[in-house]
Amino acid sequence: NLADMHVMPNGELFVSGAYANPGITFYSVNKAPVTLQALHYESEAYLAKFSAQGDLLWANSVRTINPQIPNSNTIDYGGQITADAFGNVYFSVIGGGYSFDAKAVITASDGSVYTAGIGSFILTSFDPNGLYRWAAGTVYGQFNNLAAVAQNACGNIYIAGIYSWGSPISNNTSDF
Repeated sequence: NLADMHVMPNGELFVSGAYANPGITFYSVNKAPVTLQALHYESEAYLAKFSAQGDLLWANSVRTINPQIPNSNTIDYGGQITADAFGNVYFSVIGGGYSFDAKAVITASDGSVYTAGIGSFILTSFDPNGLYRWAAGTVYGQFNNLAAVAQNACGNIYIAGIYSWGSPISNNTSDF
């Protein structure tokens, strides 16, 4: 499904959403199709960037897992997108990681995989080339929902949503 779109002043387009098994395929005007594979039957979040000419520049996935359960996966949804003047993108994910030990698994455009100790809702950032910058979020919150992401002229990022209970918002940098 498609959750959000963000058009840059140069015409580049970011899109976000969710996909399930077997995966999602992105088609380009001048390049071969690219498929993100879903690892399980639950949904995973995606963020993709297209050029002004309609070519896929990169596609990333974010999913949450419970590390205490081998091959676990939860229902994750891609959310809101905003980007700064430098082309860095900020992407919200509603994760299904209701366990205190839930981990966000982030696969960047270069194939690198990052794990962060967050999972209920996630705000992650990628550079203009789709490379992972950072992630922040919460764990162990049943009804957390990151509904909006915005920024002001100074580049400060603001989030809005529902935070019912759980741990404080954290970037858990020791888990990166």
